[in-house]
Amino acid sequence: MRSRSLQDFIDMRPDAREVRKALAVKLVYQGYLYDEIQTILDASRGAITGWKQAYEQDGIDGLRLNYKGC
Repeated sequence: MRSRSLQDFIDMRPDAREVRKALAVKLVYQGYLYDEIQTILDASRGAITGWKQAYEQDGIDGLRLNYKGC
């Protein structure tokens, strides 16, 4: 299940920036509104959307720092 791999990624990441991206995606999939996620993580709607798209396109790798895709 994808949400399990997201949680594993969150649990194993030492870099707070990667954790923040993964948490945003996880919250989207859990049904939180973008406005709520923006408040919780102090992130813009555009950033959250970009992180979600990167995850949907490239999986966990899309959430890593400096990942440019295939």
